[in-house]
Amino acid sequence: MDNVEIYNASQANTEKAAIRIQGATGKSHSITNCAIHNGWAWGVNIASSSNVLMKDNVVFRMKPFSFVVQTSRNITLDSNIAISTVPREKDYDKITKIVDKEAAFAICSKKDNDRCSDISVVNNIAAGATYAGFIVPAHDCGDYEQKLFRDNIAHSVWGEPSLGLGAFFFPDPAKNHITTCYEASRFTAYKCMEQGAFMFMDGIQAKLTNMTMIDNRHGVGIQLAQKENEYSEKILMEYNDIIVYGDSEILDCPADKNDKCTKQNKVGVIPGAVAHGGKDPHITGASALPPYKIKKDGSWGGKTVWNRMTFKDFKATTPLGLKNSIISTSKYQPDYTPTVTAKDTRFINVHEDSVAYIRPPEPGWANVKDCGDFPCTAPYNVLFKF
Repeated sequence: MDNVEIYNASQANTEKAAIRIQGATGKSHSITNCAIHNGWAWGVNIASSSNVLMKDNVVFRMKPFSFVVQTSRNITLDSNIAISTVPREKDYDKITKIVDKEAAFAICSKKDNDRCSDISVVNNIAAGATYAGFIVPAHDCGDYEQKLFRDNIAHSVWGEPSLGLGAFFFPDPAKNHITTCYEASRFTAYKCMEQGAFMFMDGIQAKLTNMTMIDNRHGVGIQLAQKENEYSEKILMEYNDIIVYGDSEILDCPADKNDKCTKQNKVGVIPGAVAHGGKDPHITGASALPPYKIKKDGSWGGKTVWNRMTFKDFKATTPLGLKNSIISTSKYQPDYTPTVTAKDTRFINVHEDSVAYIRPPEPGWANVKDCGDFPCTAPYNVLFKF
């Protein structure tokens, strides 16, 4: 199918998308140069299928997914644009605290432990989305020729409560990533309400490589869930060749939207953390948000390594006069912050007051369950080695 417009299609509150490819495992299928817009539910759903090419399509204002791939193989999404992926009418129930599953591109993530193979997500753009631009499996560490996920862009990602990831990368259930190493690379994100790129699932080693992060509220971050081997010296969170920009020329709160803006402190990199439990790619409980919030006990192991990180254009405060920091401790990390070893780090046009902010211990930590009758002191025991 080529050069077709699909308007006002899909069935509300179902997986019946405007374009649904289901159980198609025979011949090859291609959908190119099409416009799918203003529907009642999902834009594209590729399920239990193989040999599908989606290229140069525009999906606009679908709910709450633009592209979904489930239990499929040999699927290529190339140079597609998902614009304004919006929530359903009730994406967050304030009574039950249940959060809807949402994303512009949900790649083998909608179902727990979904297994896909030979997936290629390249050159796509998620422009305005709820929850996440991309939720996608990570690739094998060191495989920089991979085409699973590369050269994609996410921006203007938001959501309630406390949502907005450029990309959430998770270990591929079809591989042994949680016992070895998984990595994501070649990605750009800007103006996201939380992290531009983020990981927080089971594993021993996780890496982010060759990325550009621009003016995201909480920058970029890796956290790991590890209980059985929490003291292992192999636990590693590694960043390689990432450029992190501070405030851009695009305002957080334009004058005509000021009453709808969330005014927050900003940070370039959230600290690495290891805990006894992580997060699902699609977080469905409000108490687990924001995604970097640690809900389980902290582990006493792990290390963070920065290789060739570059930080550019960080002013002392944001344009709204709030804190603007390259490095900051976390309000959700009372137990332990792994040591950060930084190698070949560059600071370009960075104000000295924006380099680091060490948060004081949260008063709420002073309770019997957490730290006794005094606040936990992990935020005072932080070491960055340059």
